[in-house]
Amino acid sequence: MHVFEVTVRNAVSDAVTQVHGPNWTHDASFHAKLPPAPRDRSTNRPAGYGAREDLQKQSRLHPTPGKVIPELKMAFWEKMFTQRHDADFWNSYLCTVFPNVDSAEPIRDHRNALRTRYERVRRIRNRMGHHEPISDTSRFDLSQCYTGMMEVLSWRSSEIHAWVADVENVQEVLLRRPR
Repeated sequence: MHVFEVTVRNAVSDAVTQVHGPNWTHDASFHAKLPPAPRDRSTNRPAGYGAREDLQKQSRLHPTPGKVIPELKMAFWEKMFTQRHDADFWNSYLCTVFPNVDSAEPIRDHRNALRTRYERVRRIRNRMGHHEPISDTSRFDLSQCYTGMMEVLSWRSSEIHAWVADVENVQEVLLRRPR
């Protein structure tokens, strides 16, 4: 899961860098392209996650992209796979940063597939982070999550995919778990 998270955020960073430069984490024009946090109608206070606020906070705290990128929440990276970013960087660079996707298929389909797989991982990871059970098959399909992660890794890099496939034991553990 951690290899998946780092691999995907590096791919997103590579795509954004193509358009906004290597210091994109500190670029006000990029910040402005991100949606603000939703607001509570009665109090007008932030009422949920805001990618813009997350990036602005981390860029104030850390002087370099290399320090900002790992501090951004998984939700930030998931938000990068929304349609709002297609014209900015995905239409031009998705096949560059995920070179093993089928370039004959529409970019939006690949971007949606990435978002779906990333969201699935984020949801499970968040439950794990709160020490909640993840084995309830009515809530989570761990085999599907694993397959999706491996698929995304293969889209990014055959070498990373092969390495993870060689060292992982997820499938073996899933086969042994109680039903």
